[in-house]
Amino acid sequence: MEINILDTQAAEDIQAQLAIAIGSTNPIKVQAVKNAIANDEIKIISTHASSEVSLQPLSDEETLQGAINRAKDCLEKSEAQLAIGLEAGVVFLNDHVFLCHWGAIIDRHQNIYFTNGPIILLPDSYKEALLAGQILEDIMYGSTGIQNLGSKKGAIGVFTQDRLNREQVLTQIVKVLLGQYGYYRIQ
Repeated sequence: MEINILDTQAAEDIQAQLAIAIGSTNPIKVQAVKNAIANDEIKIISTHASSEVSLQPLSDEETLQGAINRAKDCLEKSEAQLAIGLEAGVVFLNDHVFLCHWGAIIDRHQNIYFTNGPIILLPDSYKEALLAGQILEDIMYGSTGIQNLGSKKGAIGVFTQDRLNREQVLTQIVKVLLGQYGYYRIQ
């Protein structure tokens, strides 16, 4: 049973004041936040934020750090109460390379929560180019002819034959972040 300690008007007032920042101007990332929130009363602020990691993160740790850094940077640059950072990268595991996604959410009290999305096997032929410093999006442009793949269906869209796209993955990550934040906030 859920108990609401706020009356309806107070809850509406708090909700109307809430702003969430996304540390990116990438339309796919912004849309993922909009999808996850699905509430016109919450203001979404899109702002460029630095990941402070390499252009192509090469581990879960580096990718997660990029998401955290984006969340922190956009919180500092905005009037939002919450900020979200999303980052894609690759991870090497058991002599294979995988696409990975991480997200982080932070509030004004510096409470931070994070989660990752699905990982997917990339072609072994990508390993050498990635280790040589090439960016996955550039490698994939060579094989797919799709420019700005990260602002479209993403690598995950290509490798799942469009059964899952980047917007869907990032929406799921943002939903988990918001759920974690809500859960731990009331504990």
